[in-house]
Amino acid sequence: MRSIRRAAAVAALGGALALGRVGAAQETNASDAAQQPAEGARQTPEPAVEDEIVVLGRIGALRHELEIAEDAMFDRFNQVVGDHRLEIHCRTEAKIDSHIPQRVCVSNSWRQENANIAQSLLGQVRGEIGAPPEQYYAEQLRVQQHLGEEMRRLAAQDPQLHDAIIRVGEAQNALAEQTDKPAERSVSLEMQPGDTGLPFDAKRAYEVRVGKEPWNLALTERTFTIGGVTGEVRDLRVKCDRGSKRIVYRRDVDWTLPRDWQGCSLQVDAKPGTTFAFYEFE
Repeated sequence: MRSIRRAAAVAALGGALALGRVGAAQETNASDAAQQPAEGARQTPEPAVEDEIVVLGRIGALRHELEIAEDAMFDRFNQVVGDHRLEIHCRTEAKIDSHIPQRVCVSNSWRQENANIAQSLLGQVRGEIGAPPEQYYAEQLRVQQHLGEEMRRLAAQDPQLHDAIIRVGEAQNALAEQTDKPAERSVSLEMQPGDTGLPFDAKRAYEVRVGKEPWNLALTERTFTIGGVTGEVRDLRVKCDRGSKRIVYRRDVDWTLPRDWQGCSLQVDAKPGTTFAFYEFE
């Protein structure tokens, strides 16, 4: 590890994703102050049930807007990906432990491997000889990682997909703020180079907002750093062909992987709602 020379500038740039929520909070506080009755004025409490109905109606509308944004994103991805296995489709499916169905969006490959896993487990019960379910689990995860890499690669090349991903992130954030719950999925936006390239001569750079699930990225360079953290980064884990290794997160530090570590990806676990900037260097 080596101390990062770009710490102050990175910190200034990485807070951009947090501005929307801060601005919303300030606007709400100002509105509340304006609605406070004058001292001594008679107050007539409004029925709480009406406020609750309005809030619930707004949440329903935001969820619908998120589904529309997701459908547009997946439709565009399916058009440009060129691999039927990676195409993503959403369905409403019944849950085993609930009467309420849920919306499930997964790739064709994921559904096929789920079917293979179920068939393998059934074969084991019957005493039949065949591939173990672990084999299908491994293939499922391998293709899922490849899908994520393709989504990021195509988003950098296709403006329509890039914009659709941004709209999904905005819809997720709007719903999270209304329900006071963080989004399930982490979202990231790859920075595009300007006239002088990316900041700090980085090879790749992302702005990231972490949801309930960790953020993952396939690494293309050996050196990387995280800066401009708003929130709490809990844990870093590098996964390579030779295995995985936990890295203790420290502010204002670059990490350089050994030369013999190949096929690596980075997983960042952070408190939901945490934002940061990620940079890779040659």
